[in-house]
Amino acid sequence: MASERRPSVPKPQNTVFVGGLAPEMDEGTLLQLASSIGPVTFARIFRDRDSGRSRNCGKVEFETEDLAAKAVAELAGLDFKGRRIIVQPFGQASENSDPRRPQVDGRQVFIAGLTADTSSEMLREFCQMTVGAVDTARVFLNRETRESKGTGKVEFQTPELAQKAVQELNGRLLDGQRLSARLMEQERPSRPTREPREAADPQCRLFLANLPDEVSDAQLQELLQQAGEVVSASVFQTAQGNCMGRATMASAEEAARAVNILHDTFYVSKRITVRLDHGVKPSPQLDSTIFVGGLNFNTTSEGLQQHFANVGEVVHASVFTVKGTGKPKGSGKVEFQTPDAALSAVQQLDGSELDGRQLHVKLMEAKPPLTRPPPGLRPPESGRQIFVSLSTETSAEMLREFCETCLGDGSVTYCHVFVDKDTGEPKGIGKLELASAELVDRALKELEGAMLQGSHLSLRRPGDRLPQEPDGRTVFVGGLSWDLDSKGLKAFGEQVGEVSYAAVFTNRETGKSKGSGKVQFANSELALKAVENLNGRELLGREVSVRMMEAQPRKPG
Repeated sequence: MASERRPSVPKPQNTVFVGGLAPEMDEGTLLQLASSIGPVTFARIFRDRDSGRSRNCGKVEFETEDLAAKAVAELAGLDFKGRRIIVQPFGQASENSDPRRPQVDGRQVFIAGLTADTSSEMLREFCQMTVGAVDTARVFLNRETRESKGTGKVEFQTPELAQKAVQELNGRLLDGQRLSARLMEQERPSRPTREPREAADPQCRLFLANLPDEVSDAQLQELLQQAGEVVSASVFQTAQGNCMGRATMASAEEAARAVNILHDTFYVSKRITVRLDHGVKPSPQLDSTIFVGGLNFNTTSEGLQQHFANVGEVVHASVFTVKGTGKPKGSGKVEFQTPDAALSAVQQLDGSELDGRQLHVKLMEAKPPLTRPPPGLRPPESGRQIFVSLSTETSAEMLREFCETCLGDGSVTYCHVFVDKDTGEPKGIGKLELASAELVDRALKELEGAMLQGSHLSLRRPGDRLPQEPDGRTVFVGGLSWDLDSKGLKAFGEQVGEVSYAAVFTNRETGKSKGSGKVQFANSELALKAVENLNGRELLGREVSVRMMEAQPRKPG
């Protein structure tokens, strides 16, 4: 019987890496599988240091090098316990990645926004209950302190469950904190550790897009040798399935020559893009890029790419998301291989329907140089933005649907409802971008005062001065306990009636409470009632004072 113990002298040439294993597999099952090829001297499942759970991969050492080669030939791609397994020479698996690291195959989801108290087991149970079957879950820890980094990853049993997780977990609360979730991408191949001094110059590095799916590292290097000496060349796949490449030439002159002779030429069956790579994500070619507004919040980057692929060759497509939450903004961009394809997309697909939404498609415009505005609202750049005061029960999707019902399908290209950074609760304020300046004029006339979710809407343009007169719905609350937060203040105000928004004033530098705050009610009658009934009441051991909010004096320019 084959032994599971480590041999005294490891033999890498006799060893294979095995990935894609079922989570319930142990060393005995792996040994049984490998023994179908021939005598095995060692078998091991790689496990997570903290939880002891399988990482769904391992390695097997055979008695001879020929048996290892036979295992690669006969077991690679085999369906075993419902999984298509990966088998390759152990040295080959180690060249570009740690062989102990699980393969990224569409089942892995990166999670951010975890609290310091959330453990791997808690994350696993939460995802299993919310989404479905989970293979492994891991919270990333600091190597030195062993404290949580606030991020982790979850591997689901199927890519479909992973896609569902991104939709279900984004913005979901866990241990009182909102999560952000995205599919994990295949890591870029590591660059050679030793390169000539000239190769360190960013002008020597190349980025290649729209490569044929079947191209290999060696074929890419052979292609670039037309321009000169190639230091390194590697091919990788993006999350959208596009084949890209990165390469380093021996000199800046040879890199420039590669761009001149290879960019926008056909390689096998595709017209490829070749650019200098300055170590950052390449900026899109604006004349080949379109902006897409009015997207369904469930539309993915893959779905966006497929919708526009019939017009021309798509280099890259992405749905814009909010940085803090990862939630989609309802807009995105698509970069084509040529400017003609981008123009055709605007002409053919502006007003087309995707996932039940009418799209607004236009050529991407260059952003002006970034300059910090003075304190207050940034002045409008296109005349198409508008701010909306609304009920705290109103979501971005509800606001957009209401506006498009009144103004027409495709009239809203961007919609966002602001939330409190501390509590995650809506602030009762939203921002819209409409398809034209004329629609903004219509909105100001037709939507002002309209009822949505039991609250009257109030609209204004960015840069407009806030009303200097008090709105009659807001009260000032003083004498608060230092331990009271905005949520507690809101609950205090709700003793009177519906509260639209509540906030405890804090010091900007320290974040500590100032001992006062404000509460905005649904109407002025409730605000007056609050002054009568809540003034002098005790809250967390402190007697609070409540009065109508007064207009703030205008600060000198």
